[in-house]
Amino acid sequence: MVDRQRVNRNDIAEISQKQRVIKALEHSIDITRRLEWSVNNDALILEHLNGLKHYIGEDVYYAAVNHTGADIPAGTCVGFAGVNGEERVEIQKYIADGTFHEVYLMGVTAEDIADDAEGKVTAFGYVRGIDTTGTAYSETWLIGDILYAHPTTLGGLTKVKPTAPNRSMEVGVVLKVDASEGILLVRPTLHPHMRYGVFSDTTDQTASATATPTAITFDTTDQSDGVALGIPTSRVLISEAGLYNFQFSLQVTSASSSVKYIEVWPRINGINVANSNTKWSINSNTAVIVPALNYILPMNASDYFELMFAVNDTNVKLDASAATGYSPAIPSVILTVTQVVD
Repeated sequence: MVDRQRVNRNDIAEISQKQRVIKALEHSIDITRRLEWSVNNDALILEHLNGLKHYIGEDVYYAAVNHTGADIPAGTCVGFAGVNGEERVEIQKYIADGTFHEVYLMGVTAEDIADDAEGKVTAFGYVRGIDTTGTAYSETWLIGDILYAHPTTLGGLTKVKPTAPNRSMEVGVVLKVDASEGILLVRPTLHPHMRYGVFSDTTDQTASATATPTAITFDTTDQSDGVALGIPTSRVLISEAGLYNFQFSLQVTSASSSVKYIEVWPRINGINVANSNTKWSINSNTAVIVPALNYILPMNASDYFELMFAVNDTNVKLDASAATGYSPAIPSVILTVTQVVD
C-alpha cells in the first residue's frame, strides 16, 4: 500500500515535470523576445511578442485588453473601461465631450489591438509608425503641434483646443509628420473639469405671507455641466462632490411707500445654512434694489442647494422685466454656480 502511494506520487511528479518541459518548449518555439541597443536613442530596446519595440526608460505602457467589439488601431486615444477577470485594464475609445470622466483618459495605443486581444497603451513616451498628418480629422498637423483628446470623434485627436462644455486635455505633441511613419510624444495632462451652472427666472415671485420662508424658483437654464435644476425647480442639484461658489442677484421692487425688508439665505438639502442670512430694506413705492451675494459651500454628490427669501410686507416682490427696444429682459433672479475645488 505504501509502495503504491510512493509510485503514484512519483508518477504525478514526473508527469508535472514533463508538462513544464512541454510548456517551456512551446514558449521557446512560439515566442521570440529580443534585446538590442539603440545608438541613436542611447537606450535598450525590448521587442515584444508582436514586434512592438519598447525603448526602455523612454516608454511607459499599460497592458490593456480590448473588449469593445471592434479593433482599435495604433494611435487611438483611449480611456479606462473597467477591469477584466485576468486583472487587466479594459480600454475603449475616448471622447472629450463629457461622456467619460476626464480621469478615465489613459493614453494612446502603441500598437493595433484586435477585439478580445491584449496590447500596449502608451501612458508616457513615443508612439511610432502612425499617421500624424491630421488628415483623418480634416486637419493639417505640423511638428510641434499639441494634440488634444477629440471632442466629437471617438478615439480621435485634434490640434484645436476644445472649449467648455467639452474637456480640454493635452494628450501629446507631434514629433514627426508622416502618413504611416509618424511619431507622437505622449504625455496626457488631466485638467480637473469644474462643474457649473447658470440659472434664472423670467417671472415675478412673491411670498404668500410675511415672515414665511419661500424658496426661489428658476425657469431657465442658461449654462449647465454637472449642476442642474431639480424638482421642484427651486432645487439646484450637484452631481459631483466639491467646494462650490453660489452667487446670486435679485431684482426687488416695492408696491408701497413704507419701509420694508427682504431677507435672503441658503439651504442645503432643506436645512438652513448657519449664519448665512442677510436683510435689505426698501423704502419707497416702485423703488428697485438689487441684492447680490455669494456663498462658498461644501457639497456632496446628489446634494441640492436652495435660495430662500422672506419679507415683512407682501408688497415686496422679486420682479422680472420684459426686454425693451434697446435692452434685454431682466430676470427676477440670476444664480451662478461654479465648482471651486473638486
